[in-house]
Amino acid sequence: MKKNEVLRMWKVYGGLIASYLLATYLCGWRQVLVYGLHDYFTSIPLPHLLTALAVTAYLLYLVSGVLVVYLIEKQDFAKKHKDLYITLFLMITLPPSAWALFVTAMWWG
Repeated sequence: MKKNEVLRMWKVYGGLIASYLLATYLCGWRQVLVYGLHDYFTSIPLPHLLTALAVTAYLLYLVSGVLVVYLIEKQDFAKKHKDLYITLFLMITLPPSAWALFVTAMWWG
């Protein structure tokens, strides 16, 4: 593997990990963030802020999914273990996403 290819793969893995962590953080701690953001954005209702953070988390999970597919197509190791990659993606993504959807639905009543 050439140096440029290795560097590109590290960037993809770094982006994947960063988007996973940020999306999972947003799904788990959105309520705390909403109360903190409401101090600065007082004109925006709390459920709207909560929904905006949920959409941001879902978009980050979507970016993660695209990066997982990219890794499966471009890297031999990921191709060999694509079932593991997809299973981990779903195990990491689905519980926080379901929780975020539940919390958002509860806030909207």
